[in-house]
Amino acid sequence: MKLVPRTTFLTRWRYRSGEHVSFIGPTGSGKTHLALPLLARSTSKELKGYVTVMKPRDKTVGQFMVRYHWKRVLTYPPPPQVSKIVGEAPPGFVVWPNHTSNPELDEARHEMIFRKMHRDLYVKGDAIIFDDEAVSLVREMDLKPDLVRIWTKGRSVGCGLWAATQRPSLVPLEMYDQAEHLFLAYDPDKRNQQRFGEIGGVDPDLVVDVVSRLPKYHWLYIRRSDRTLCVVGP
Repeated sequence: MKLVPRTTFLTRWRYRSGEHVSFIGPTGSGKTHLALPLLARSTSKELKGYVTVMKPRDKTVGQFMVRYHWKRVLTYPPPPQVSKIVGEAPPGFVVWPNHTSNPELDEARHEMIFRKMHRDLYVKGDAIIFDDEAVSLVREMDLKPDLVRIWTKGRSVGCGLWAATQRPSLVPLEMYDQAEHLFLAYDPDKRNQQRFGEIGGVDPDLVVDVVSRLPKYHWLYIRRSDRTLCVVGP
């Protein structure tokens, strides 16, 4: 299996509007560190990016916003005055609602914001949504129908869903069989390894074998359309 340094992979990365991308690996595997630079290379004036953040604090996302000049907004849609404040429209938005001392009310408010965003961008198209915690959206906020709708129908309108999870056995099958690009990290959990066998178009035994031997911060990359496979290094 060919090993490609991450810097080289980034320069060769090509993304087409409406393609779905999945990042699957345990906590600490570097999902967000890998996904955000790829996202920055994929967005444009014609293809806006939107990142959902559910944590009160996220150092990686904060550094990403500074480096790539993305704008944090507390709700969706972004206020019209955002572009005036920064001088020009940012390349993308980080939809990151505030947290209070009342988690129940926060979760209800966040669910409303994220549901509206996914439904609106599905209709408008020509956008990339990056959900860094797909399981939380599916199981805690009941957004499974909205995510599945984009996975199954979003490509035709140019709405690409990028999703990350540390628990692949708990996400909808569409995160596997509708993604054009998949990044898989080592995971010792046998249930999660078995789920990799549900990726269509590639040899499941080969995928499980390669993933089971990946060093930390290495990723198996799969492009399903032409069955391209390689290992992306740190």
